[in-house]
Amino acid sequence: MHYFVQYNYSLNCQKIGELFFTAGADPNSLTVHNESPLHKAIFNNKFRVMMVRMLLQHGALADIKGGKEGDTPLHYAIRLVRKDLVELLLSKGGDVTVQNNESKNSIQLAAEESLGRGEKAAEDIELLLKRVNDLKSVLERSGIPEFIGEFIDQGLTDPETICELVDEDFMTSIGIKKGFRSKLAKEIELMKANMLAEKEKQQEPKKKREYAGKQGHGLDADVIRETLGGGKGWEISAEDLEFTNPIGKGTSGQVYAGRFMNQEVAIKVLTNLNIEQELIEFQKEFQILRNLNSEYMIKFYGAVVEDYLMMVMELCERGSLYDVLKKQPKDVTWNRAVSFASDMAEGIAVLHQHQPPIIHRDMKSLNLLVTKDWRCKVCDFGLSRLQKDDSMGTMQRLVGTFHFAGPEVFQGKPATNKFDVFSMGIVLWELMATVATGSYKQPYEEYNFTMDYQVIVQTSQGLRPSIPKGCQFDFVDLFDDCVSGIPEERPTALEVSKTIKEWKKELATAPEKWKSRVVTEARDGRGLVIEAPQQMTQTENKSKFSGRKK
Repeated sequence: MHYFVQYNYSLNCQKIGELFFTAGADPNSLTVHNESPLHKAIFNNKFRVMMVRMLLQHGALADIKGGKEGDTPLHYAIRLVRKDLVELLLSKGGDVTVQNNESKNSIQLAAEESLGRGEKAAEDIELLLKRVNDLKSVLERSGIPEFIGEFIDQGLTDPETICELVDEDFMTSIGIKKGFRSKLAKEIELMKANMLAEKEKQQEPKKKREYAGKQGHGLDADVIRETLGGGKGWEISAEDLEFTNPIGKGTSGQVYAGRFMNQEVAIKVLTNLNIEQELIEFQKEFQILRNLNSEYMIKFYGAVVEDYLMMVMELCERGSLYDVLKKQPKDVTWNRAVSFASDMAEGIAVLHQHQPPIIHRDMKSLNLLVTKDWRCKVCDFGLSRLQKDDSMGTMQRLVGTFHFAGPEVFQGKPATNKFDVFSMGIVLWELMATVATGSYKQPYEEYNFTMDYQVIVQTSQGLRPSIPKGCQFDFVDLFDDCVSGIPEERPTALEVSKTIKEWKKELATAPEKWKSRVVTEARDGRGLVIEAPQQMTQTENKSKFSGRKK
């Protein structure tokens, strides 16, 4: 077990690890040098985080002492300057006050490392440990010390974030009982008062925070390198990558969270290389990411072509916009929905303003990634095409995802940049419907279609997602414009972006006025008010909303 967790570099390491535990392996056994598997796993240069997490899940003790100095795994992680490991160990019960044989606890060791190295990463770890220790005291005074792991997992360690995000709803959602909630609320009020006093003392207002085994591809690396335009400036060695956690899987491969050059990154590993189309889409995505540098696009670091075919990109910790809407609908306010919409429109506008223009062709909430600070990034350009005259014919086949696809392709018309605008309109619907109802539903879900293909057929006949009451009127208006059945009448992505910028201005100056403009009656998928009074005509019903061309 000790040798495995330190030296196994297989992408299937978790499956192999499970076999060890099935066979009765002890995650807390010690070697002759007094080290546990957890101590050893921290030195695995490829999968240390995945190994540590697996061991903790199977009962490894986060505070077990080992080695000649009697260090805990937390001490080891501090010496390696690995904040991600420190956070993981703390969330699973690591105690910052446990001392080694030299009578140094984690905070003291981190202070030494910070002073000796003079690196920001070491300073950040020292600060994190101090904050966790303070948080531990707050939770102990509130009678709920067992919730510290939940707070660390949610990134709630610094006082500002705790004061901003920990409210009655949050406490209820993680299972804190009523009496303890009131105690914690008092502690948070005290924390706010202390922060205010400190700010006044320093007279410097702080900036507020928002919120598989090794398997070669079997292809000639030189051929791939040449196909991608030569390796200079972008090629990365697999030896420089560390895999920390699998975060997504598709038909063509798997995506991992990882590290590259001391930065957290996403690593897309292409495993299904038997399908020529997968290679073509990888190449297209590579070329677009390499040539476009925008804050609204996922950042590209480089690619691996030897043995593996991988793309190394920016890590967006919150996952896709779809994930956020489905799993955290209460966190999506009107302000945040407008911000997401703005980032999406800006990103698509960048593609469309490129020369020649680039059409994404698969814009959907799954292809918008959300960063830790709630910014949206456009990603997944495998279906993208340059909008040239000589390629238009090949673009008439049905592309994208049915629930987000414009009707023109089904009707035999070419997919222009207005195809992306239609898809943006459906994402706008997802955003406004989630905020209005407090929960997520898939577009067209209310129609109970048994086959996805029915969606595009009905869309071509004028059907759109129904509008629940409570949607903000400007959102509805823009949605109607974007999903017009006549592509030429849809706005451009740049026009959509400008419209949303106006919303942001009004939200900044008169937020209540903007939020008060809501639809008071639900509307069906063909533009009619649901359960409208009988004396109203269809024309009168439609006049309540912006018209939509079928």
